[in-house]
Amino acid sequence: MLFLLACAPPALHAELTVEPSAVDVRANLPLDGVELTDAAGAPVVRRHPVPAEPRVLLRAPLAPGTYDLRLVAGEQSTTVPVRVDDPGPATVTLQAPLGQGDVPDGASVPLPDGQPVRAGIVVEAHRDLVLTAALLEAPVRLAAGERHVLVAEVDARGLSTWVALDGARRDVHLGAEAVPLDALRDALRAGTPIVPARAEGTRDPTLPGGRIRLPAPWWDRLLDALGTGFRPRDDLAPRTHVGVPLANVSDAPVHVVVSAWVEVDGRPHPAFRPRTRDATDLTVVRRLVRVPPHDAVDVALPLYLDRQATADGLLADVRVEVRPLGAGAVLHALSTPLVVERGDRWATLLFVGGVLSALAGLALLAVRFRRWIDRPTRDLTTVTVFGALSFVVGTASQVLGLGLGSVLGPFAPFVLGVADDAARFCLLATLLTLVPRSGVLTLALLLGWLMRALALGAAHPVDALYLGASVLWLELGAAVAGLTTGRVTVGRLWLGLVVPNGLLTAFGLAVSVVVYRLWYAEGYLLALVLGPGLLYPAIGCALAGPFAASLRRVAP
Repeated sequence: MLFLLACAPPALHAELTVEPSAVDVRANLPLDGVELTDAAGAPVVRRHPVPAEPRVLLRAPLAPGTYDLRLVAGEQSTTVPVRVDDPGPATVTLQAPLGQGDVPDGASVPLPDGQPVRAGIVVEAHRDLVLTAALLEAPVRLAAGERHVLVAEVDARGLSTWVALDGARRDVHLGAEAVPLDALRDALRAGTPIVPARAEGTRDPTLPGGRIRLPAPWWDRLLDALGTGFRPRDDLAPRTHVGVPLANVSDAPVHVVVSAWVEVDGRPHPAFRPRTRDATDLTVVRRLVRVPPHDAVDVALPLYLDRQATADGLLADVRVEVRPLGAGAVLHALSTPLVVERGDRWATLLFVGGVLSALAGLALLAVRFRRWIDRPTRDLTTVTVFGALSFVVGTASQVLGLGLGSVLGPFAPFVLGVADDAARFCLLATLLTLVPRSGVLTLALLLGWLMRALALGAAHPVDALYLGASVLWLELGAAVAGLTTGRVTVGRLWLGLVVPNGLLTAFGLAVSVVVYRLWYAEGYLLALVLGPGLLYPAIGCALAGPFAASLRRVAP
C-alpha cells in the first residue's frame, strides 16, 4: 500500500492568468481536456490537446462575471472558479522593442549603441469606442475585440505621449538607456552555427555535420525517364535548418535580429536562394529573437536548396550575423563551411551488390524450394515453430518501436536491438543447432516474411529484395561455416550468421540511402552495423547453445 501511494501522481492543480480575451492555464500535470463554462453551465470554450500538454491557452471574448474551469489530466479532474473583472473600455499595453513582448509603463528601454528603436502602443477594445492619440492624425473608431497598434520611436530622450479612449486621456512614458555594443557582446554569447540542424535549432547526431547529400544526377535522370521515384520535395519547404546557439548572461532580456545566408567564392549562390518569395534578389533569411535574462535559446533559420542548381562537391560558407534590434552594428559575425555532395559511391556499390545478391537469392529459392521443403514432418514442425516465434519477436519489436521511436528517435534501434536482433538470432541459431540442414534458415525466414505480410501488410518490393539477399548470404554463410553438416559451435555460428547479417545491415542502410534518401552520418551508420548488425546477433548466437541443449533435454 505504501508503495502504491509513493507511486501515485501528485494532485492536479493549476495557475491561471485571466484576461478579457483569454485564460492561460499552467498545470502541474499534462492536461487531456480543458473546458470553460459560464454561470449557467453553458460551454464557452473547450480544448483537448493531443498530445496532452501542461499549458493550455483558451482564447475567447469573456464578459465580466464568474466562470468554471474544468481540468482533466488522466484519471484526475478538478474544477477551478474563474472571475473576469471589468477591464474597462480597452486594454493598453506597451511593446518595446516592437513585437518583442510587453513592458510596463515607465520602463527603461535599452538602446543598442544609442540607436533609436521602435515601440508599439497596443490598444485592444472591449467595446465600441473612439481612439484618439497624439500619434494619430484623426480619431479611429474601434469595434469590440478590435486591436490597433500605434508605432512610435524611442530615442535617447525616451517616449512621452498620450492616448484617449472615448475622451479619457491616458499618458504613456518610456525611458531610454544607451547600451554600448561591447556590453551587448559581453552579455550575449553566440556559438558556432550548426548545419544541418533540426527545426528546433539543435544538432542532429544522425546527420553528417557540415554536409548536405543529394542523389546522384544520373539517378535522378533514370527515375525521371522511368516515371518512378518519390514525390518531389516542395520548393517552398526548407532543405534543412541552420542552428545558432545564443546565451544571455545579463540581468535584462536581449532583443536581436539573426540573419543567415550562403556564399560560394564570397558571393551568394542562387542554389540557396530562399523560395518563400518570388524576389530574385532575396538571399538572406532573418529572425527576430528575444533571449531572456540568464537563459539560452537555439535559433533555427531555414536553409533552402535547389538540387537542380548544385554540382557535386560544391564548397560553400554559411554566414550568420547577430545584430541588436534597431541598430545596424553587428554583434557577432559567424561562419561555418558547408559541402554539398551528389550521390554516395559506397552506398551505390552496396545497393547494386545487394540487389544482385537478392536476385540470386530469389533464384536460389525458386530452384531449391521443392527440395528444401521435402523433409520429415518433425523437421518441418520445428522450422514452423521457430519461424512463428521469429515473427512474434519481430512484431513485438515493431509495436514497441512505435512508442520508443517517438522518445528515442534515431537511437531506438540500439535499444530494440537487444530484444529484436539478439532474440531472433538466438532462435535462428537454435533452429540450426537442432536441424543442421541447408534450407532450414530459408524456410524460417520465408515463413516469418509471409506472416508479417498477412498480419501487418508488410509486402513491399524492398522487403522482397531483403528476403532474397538474406536467403543467399545466410545460406552461403551457413554452408561455408559448416553449420549444415552438424558441426555447430559458437565460433561457427558467428562466422556463418553474424558476419552475413553485418553485410545485410549494410545493404539495408544502402537501401535507405538510395531508395528512401535517408542520409546519415558515418559514425551513426558504423554504430548500426557494429551494434544491431554484429554485436546483438553475436550475443544471441552465444545463447543458442544452452537454449538448444535445454530443448534436447525436454524433447530429445
